Amino acid sequence: MEYLKLVNLDKKAEHSSAVLSGGEKQRLLIARQLAANPHLLLLDEPATMTCPATKQEVLDSIKNVNEKTKLKTLVVSHLPEVHSYLAHRVLWLDDGRIIEEGEPEYVLKKFLKKLKPAVPMPQRTSDKAVIKVTDLSKRYWLIRQGEVLDLDSINLEFKQGEIVALIGPSGAGKTTLLHAMDGLVFPDEGEIEFLVDNEWIEMSTYSPKRMEVRRITSIMYQEFALSPHSTIKQQLAYKLGVKGQTVVEDSRKRAKELGISEKDLDELYRMTDVPEENSRETLAKMGYTPAILGVLFPSYPLTEVLNYAKPVFEAVDLPLGVLDVKPYQMSGGENVRAALALALASKPSILLLDEPFGDLDPITLRDVSNSLKNINKTFNTTIVFVSHHIDFIKEVAQREILIDKGHIVMDGDPKKVCDEFINASCARYLQGASLYER
Repeated sequence: MEYLKLVNLDKKAEHSSAVLSGGEKQRLLIARQLAANPHLLLLDEPATMTCPATKQEVLDSIKNVNEKTKLKTLVVSHLPEVHSYLAHRVLWLDDGRIIEEGEPEYVLKKFLKKLKPAVPMPQRTSDKAVIKVTDLSKRYWLIRQGEVLDLDSINLEFKQGEIVALIGPSGAGKTTLLHAMDGLVFPDEGEIEFLVDNEWIEMSTYSPKRMEVRRITSIMYQEFALSPHSTIKQQLAYKLGVKGQTVVEDSRKRAKELGISEKDLDELYRMTDVPEENSRETLAKMGYTPAILGVLFPSYPLTEVLNYAKPVFEAVDLPLGVLDVKPYQMSGGENVRAALALALASKPSILLLDEPFGDLDPITLRDVSNSLKNINKTFNTTIVFVSHHIDFIKEVAQREILIDKGHIVMDGDPKKVCDEFINASCARYLQGASLYER
């Protein structure tokens, strides 16, 4: 009980770990480590992918443990604000060497001098709506809690070429909304419509035209990963085979020859946007193996890939030489920008991002934010993304939507919405001027 008190979990001592929140589970892990009476507490990226309120709880627990036990604590984090809030001393490591050591503010300021200048925010040039969300509701059932309302009568419009951030506490409904928009989750009530060739297409019910919406929409998930065994050129060829200009028409011809119905083809095409480990079960229930996707949506010829790569690689600031290497031969930042390039290879009209950059260091994150703004300016891409990273949102978003408990709480200027969210989250580690701005 003593260790649970140190991490403020004593009131949940009788709870099963299965019903604890993500932040509570992290604090429970810290308590478990303390029970072993260690001489050193090692914490690798604590609470990095969590919302500000959850992160504050975890950071306060770390502080409390350190103050009460005097236990030496080593925290690894990409986030300058975490070091600024927690650390007595900061070590800056690069390429296996200590570059600098000292007071947090001194070292962090020196480290952040490596940031490239921020690309100016592009101006939206159209007021035309291209996505409409109308009276959208989605409910889930949890064994211990019964019905949980994840989204409740959501009404939104997204404009052509707009960059929009979805923000809110963990479990607020952000990812559910994004996946309802990309057609991977179907709502219980309401509609989501996309404008294609001046015609509104609703995504939650089958339509032969729904494939075209998926073709012009590209998605990156939290757990995105490049294939380690294929060159970037090979992966780009696969992506073009799935999202290329003529893929819908070509796949219908192949499906007809194979005796596959248009409705099954629509569902099979949806599987190309689903991570492979999640699509296998659906494919098996339909009576197919993953190989059918390669038959219906074959890769582009490698000789044609270069023509598609040039403008996209320029937008994400990657040399064309990267096409011939495998992911392990690139830096972390190059991997992220290569994944963005793959998502953009077919010049999609809409890019949906579900927190794919939450664990990046600020130097790499600046490269990504510049790439996103260049993409938006060059291709007029509508970008909707989920993020918990406040500085990233302020730098990239033109508009921000705050969601909590399935409702829209605020919609507007990113700085104002972020400030409201920080205050509502009691996120003291984020209060005051950002280190990026000092």
